[in-house]
Amino acid sequence: MSRWQYAWLKDEPTVALFFSHSQGPGSVPEFSSIFGPALFPQQSTEWVLSFDKARVNVPYLSGVLGDRGWELVAVDSRLQPGAITPSQLQTTWYFKKQTE
Repeated sequence: MSRWQYAWLKDEPTVALFFSHSQGPGSVPEFSSIFGPALFPQQSTEWVLSFDKARVNVPYLSGVLGDRGWELVAVDSRLQPGAITPSQLQTTWYFKKQTE
């Protein structure tokens, strides 16, 4: 029987990558070395990575996840609740990864 981990990447109001399972203490330094100032290490943990919306390239981030075994399974865009602009969209990318 397969076991899965899940991740979801939201782009509003900030860019944040959430994980269903701890990614270990090395995840923040690893992503920091890849994304440099686009990652906020002081706001990131092994459960959540926070990015500077003005600097991060979301398609590239998705590719980095793919290189680490994460499979993109869905993308959902909807109106952001409580947004200043009523038509502001929030997009969420959903990933899964098989575990041992």
